[in-house]
Amino acid sequence: MREKNLTAEEERRKKRVERILIAVTAILVVALAILQATVASSVSRIPLVGNVLVFIFINLNVLLILVLFFLVFRNAFRLFLERKRKVPGAGIRFRLVATFVLFSAIPMVIFFYVSYKLTTSSINFWIGRQMGEGFESAIKIAQTYYEDKKSHLTNELNRLVLEIKANGKGESPNSALEWTALYSPGKGLTTLFGSSPPDLTYVLDVIGEGKTEEIVHRSSRYIVGARKVEGGTYLLGSVTIPREIERGLDAVGEAYKKYSQVRILNDPIKASNLAILLMVALLIIFTNTWIGFYLARDLTTPLKELAQGVEALSKKGEPFHVDYEREDEIGLLVKAFNRMSEEIVSSRKELEIAHRKLTSQFNELSQKNSLIEAILASITTGVVTIDKSGHVERINEAARMMLGLESVHVEGQHYRSLFPPRLYEKVREKIASLDRKKKVFTASQVIEGEGGRKHLVLRGCPIFTGKQYYGIVVTLEDVTEQVEEERLKTVAEMAQKVAHEMKNPLTPIRLMTQRLRKKYGERVGEKEFDEMVDVILTSVDRISLLVEEFKKTTRLPETRLVKEDFTSFLKNLVESYGLLHPDVTFRFIAEERLPEIFFDPAKMRSAFINLLDNAVWAVRQKGGGGEVTVTLTAEEGLVRVKVRDTGVGIPDGFHEKIFDVKFTRREGGLGLGLSIVRSAILDHEGRVYASREVKEGALFVVEFPLKEEV
Repeated sequence: MREKNLTAEEERRKKRVERILIAVTAILVVALAILQATVASSVSRIPLVGNVLVFIFINLNVLLILVLFFLVFRNAFRLFLERKRKVPGAGIRFRLVATFVLFSAIPMVIFFYVSYKLTTSSINFWIGRQMGEGFESAIKIAQTYYEDKKSHLTNELNRLVLEIKANGKGESPNSALEWTALYSPGKGLTTLFGSSPPDLTYVLDVIGEGKTEEIVHRSSRYIVGARKVEGGTYLLGSVTIPREIERGLDAVGEAYKKYSQVRILNDPIKASNLAILLMVALLIIFTNTWIGFYLARDLTTPLKELAQGVEALSKKGEPFHVDYEREDEIGLLVKAFNRMSEEIVSSRKELEIAHRKLTSQFNELSQKNSLIEAILASITTGVVTIDKSGHVERINEAARMMLGLESVHVEGQHYRSLFPPRLYEKVREKIASLDRKKKVFTASQVIEGEGGRKHLVLRGCPIFTGKQYYGIVVTLEDVTEQVEEERLKTVAEMAQKVAHEMKNPLTPIRLMTQRLRKKYGERVGEKEFDEMVDVILTSVDRISLLVEEFKKTTRLPETRLVKEDFTSFLKNLVESYGLLHPDVTFRFIAEERLPEIFFDPAKMRSAFINLLDNAVWAVRQKGGGGEVTVTLTAEEGLVRVKVRDTGVGIPDGFHEKIFDVKFTRREGGLGLGLSIVRSAILDHEGRVYASREVKEGALFVVEFPLKEEV
């Protein structure tokens, strides 16, 4: 809006122009009224100028009316626009102006009506028909008196002329004339009667022209007449009008003259009067409108600035000072706002400093938290934090995988939802027994999961913030591989010792048997003796062979990593093994070709041959004609191989036991095949387990890290 864009200097200049215009208009109204009153008194002396001035005043009145109407209309239109545009303060400004105009309109209308009626009645009274008829009657009386005097003078002159012609004398004691005389151009003037001749200039001039025989003329208060006697002689006479009558006739004539002039200006005077009344009415309306605007401006300007200040403070946060120097209620409000603005800006600066510090601290904490999250996500140790009320605050991915909670939301739940019942009871007892002297607890548990049996070791430690107890952090470590490795090493050592102990008595048995044959064979000489000796020697050789094979099987060779194409290696192994068993269908599926990776071909060959051998046995146990599918995938830096068969499957409760040494379901089996598989995969830092997902047959899953560099 335009008013919002006005600067303080433009606003002050606008107010100054309005005040000057109001002052000039008021001065013009007063000056015009005084001038009209002055001119009205001199209209009779200068009638033409008076008429012109009346019309000038009417035009000036109309001009002032237009100026006032423009000012009133301008204020009203501005008020309308402000109200329509919802300018701050427009509502109170409209109400104030409307109140002032309404309160002034009622007495103003009464004043306007009464004044107009009174002035119109006065004008009609003084310039109306009755006054005109009175003046006309007075003029007729004056004219009648004048005609009577004139007729009397003419009759007396005629009588005296006849008398002169009759006896040569112009004197008569009965004459009503105050003065008589004879006049001839050659002889001059001869007074017959009376001593004070009137002014004869006009009469003598007419006589000199010689164009008339009788002359009657009024000169001041005298009526002078001339009558030709004979030749060039004229009889002159005069009649005196009384002074009182002369003044009355002059006053009536002057009054009638003025009345005639004023009567011509009857309508212009009424129009001028109406214009003055309208001008006064508009001046009152404009004054009240301006007063309403002025008061509203005094009220709304600081309020509008306060609103702008509030908006500036709320949106931009910039300091805002309202200039208002009056010591009134609004002044107190403005001072309070200015103080509040300074305090808010100061407080906001302090808050910004505090916010920057908090933001910096928050960023540092976020970075630390992100670092902690990254560390927790990258370590293989499971970490669980439990608050003092026993609810889980944080759990990392390793702990989820160990506890089989990959897709379960446990944050905010009680820690009983984390652990199996037996492990939960152990942890609960350990937590209950914690005190400041015993700050750490340790617990171990074997749990059954999707990946098979797991050996977990839990360590718990209370958390204190200062002296206040916060909660407990529990770490979980999967030691399944270490346990299995130690178990396999123990089994291997025992097997080596057993094999050694078995081999030790075989050599003396062989030697003693050979000595028996050599020493007693010829003596006995029986075929049965030789057969018995051969059976003993054959059995010893067989036992020796079995002992050597057992030693080879249980020997733990060192892992030798070689970088090769694992996809081709596994595919060739499956295809070559399938050729040895044509009654079983072998399928190899590689979802994507792996890059060359590091692995031990000998151990991997031994592991997968044992898995394929078990699969073929299971298929044949079901009746033959089955299928073995080997699937190779890689994801998130992990190689995953699934070996699935359509055989007899694995009974419930045997999914973990089948990897134990000497556990076998084959007739005549040694129970070492799957133990060798687990040992080989553990040497590659991986794991192998029997999945419970399949409903028919068996599914073995092998997982180990994808290593492109060592």
